[in-house]
Amino acid sequence: MLRDEPAWTYVAPRYLTQGYGHVLLMPEYVLGQWVCLRCTTGRFLWAHEFDRPNAIRGVSEGVVIATESRPVGLMGSSGFHCYALDLETGRLLWTTHPSGKCGRGSAEHYWYPDSYNERGAAAAPRRVLDGMCYCKDGRVLDAASGTERAGRPALDVEHWSSRWPAELAHVLYTSRWSKGGLRIAPGRRLSKRHRGNGELTFRMTDDDGREVWVFDLRRHGYEVPHPNFHAYRLAGRYVYIVAAEPLPSEPPAAAVDDEPSSPRSFHLLTLDVEHGTLRQDIRLGDGLVLRRIEDVDEHGLLLSSGRTERVNTSSGNVLRYFERCLSDVLE
Repeated sequence: MLRDEPAWTYVAPRYLTQGYGHVLLMPEYVLGQWVCLRCTTGRFLWAHEFDRPNAIRGVSEGVVIATESRPVGLMGSSGFHCYALDLETGRLLWTTHPSGKCGRGSAEHYWYPDSYNERGAAAAPRRVLDGMCYCKDGRVLDAASGTERAGRPALDVEHWSSRWPAELAHVLYTSRWSKGGLRIAPGRRLSKRHRGNGELTFRMTDDDGREVWVFDLRRHGYEVPHPNFHAYRLAGRYVYIVAAEPLPSEPPAAAVDDEPSSPRSFHLLTLDVEHGTLRQDIRLGDGLVLRRIEDVDEHGLLLSSGRTERVNTSSGNVLRYFERCLSDVLE
């Protein structure tokens, strides 16, 4: 479980992330796009306004490897070029972009194949490990210097990166009941169901599909306004959930990204996955539109919030770090 009050709070002058990114919780640092704090105290270290690099692909040996993620029409989105930043200062170390800078981002949406930047896409980082950056085209670059160290077949890099264990939050997000759920212990599989009306339900079954327990959030008087993978996070014995008290009246149907959203009273809940019971309920505050779990580790949970007037995928501008209780850390 978590301590009732945050260990520290940081208020940023603008949003903490870009696009579909989230704030990373690391042993010594907290890293957004683009702001960096000391993990233990929340002390501000640096902030930069980078346009092109807007998506973090990995951090290794004090170097942040990022790319420019942008839409490419019917092909969805893609990364373009590689940018290496010093984790301690945020300074650009090197980039594969011809300009050698983190300058103005691309305003174009690349709808047509003849406009697609093949060279930039080939240089996009696919995986970062042990001080090396593995690019889409198979190049292996030294993360600190950008020097090419080796090469691998591009197809091998693609297979390798796609088979890398997915983030646990995303695995739980896709663990629908019809797919049998996520195996979290011998003979135990956890799955969830959420719907646009605020419903969020978790279910534990055995390997034969027999139900062990069901937890319905609405039976506890809460709902999830935007039930994406930022609304809940599995960590060890618990699922942490950011839930809201229902609005006094029915909200407008089918909210979209640019529609106003009503302020809510939010709570941070702790669900015991062994028994399916609610172990903790921390009231987070009133009058907020956006609350989401950014990251979690063995020591605590990082939560963002904001009073934005728009519903979007970005974080708010306030970070709070909740430490786990000592008894849980020692287990």
